Amino acid sequence: MITGDDLKNMRLLAGKTQKQMADLVGISRDTYLNYEKEVSKIPLEYFVVWSKVCKIDFTSIFKQLTDCKFSVQSKGILIAKRRIKGTENE
Repeated sequence: MITGDDLKNMRLLAGKTQKQMADLVGISRDTYLNYEKEVSKIPLEYFVVWSKVCKIDFTSIFKQLTDCKFSVQSKGILIAKRRIKGTENE
């Protein structure tokens, strides 16, 4: 889980003020502070922008997701759907 300290450290290493980061992410400074103080959790779409501003590389994460997809496909793993009100699994 991403903590407020993680967000703050990312910002500090990027050399940004709280106001600059809020503007770059497209949120108010108050909303920004809520994320850094862990009053509320940062939504994924804001975290992605935040990470780009801080030059965080997602390459390894995307490679792992691609590897997972390939493994599932190559092993023929099927994901069963949950029963929903009497319908059968596929």
